[in-house]
Amino acid sequence: MLDAIKELGDYVKEKEKLSDVEIFIENPPFSETEGRLICLNFKKLEGKYDYISCHAEDITENKLTKCLYTESVAQKTKTFSLNIGKTNVESTVGKIERWFNNHKDENELIESIYNAFINQKANIISDLKGALSSGRYIITIKIINNQEKFLGEIEEIQRLFKRDNIHQLYQRKFGVDIESKGTGTCFLCNNNAEVYGFASPFGFYTVDKRGFSPYFEQKDTWKQLPICFDCAVSLRLGMKKFIDRHNSLSFRFIDGVKNNKKIWIRCYIIPKFIFVGAGERQKKIEYL
Repeated sequence: MLDAIKELGDYVKEKEKLSDVEIFIENPPFSETEGRLICLNFKKLEGKYDYISCHAEDITENKLTKCLYTESVAQKTKTFSLNIGKTNVESTVGKIERWFNNHKDENELIESIYNAFINQKANIISDLKGALSSGRYIITIKIINNQEKFLGEIEEIQRLFKRDNIHQLYQRKFGVDIESKGTGTCFLCNNNAEVYGFASPFGFYTVDKRGFSPYFEQKDTWKQLPICFDCAVSLRLGMKKFIDRHNSLSFRFIDGVKNNKKIWIRCYIIPKFIFVGAGERQKKIEYL
């Protein structure tokens, strides 16, 4: 199954000519017409940045790239561009604050925006509650100097974004920070390279309990399913930029109800092409 997802990712990588930053950009869980961007605007005043306002604007794929949007996970917030709604303003603002706090010592711009963010946090929350309606939104950061630009357009910010996403392939927090990587043979391409333990989009084995990891050591998880960087990127692209984009290839159903809440199970149809050459495989993928 993973090799079939990798094939789809290889196709996306070749067709879309994605940069080493764009490979980590994801689509939001709603269409561009269903949601809007809500931008926090920071302007440089007297040598330091200050929060001045927020506004809403339309979402486009190009803007999502400039925002450095990617779905956050419970382990770590990988970006300052997050899904936000009227009912979770405080918690989302808290996640953005943590991102800036985690990176403030690496960049003077981030530190300046972080200080402004902390000083104006109450005003930011108030402005957001006034600007958000019942629709779906992605919150992000804009800076205003001589011209207006997304924070994610700055090269140094892109470098941090790329680094944090690569870390997700081998870093997890199980009470303490765990790194799982080593040199070995990649499960998918059979190349000898640095391989990672948390690169699979699916959990084929349990790693959050020590007894289930190889040799009872979570850091040795890479020995269970070793995946190199190139294959990890292809898996990600195959899932996020192909399967998740096609409604016919993913669906969900109700598995039960707990505490008056529905429990949903996500299912995928993974196309695998057998007995066909590379050219014929590409035609079939394009047909999908």
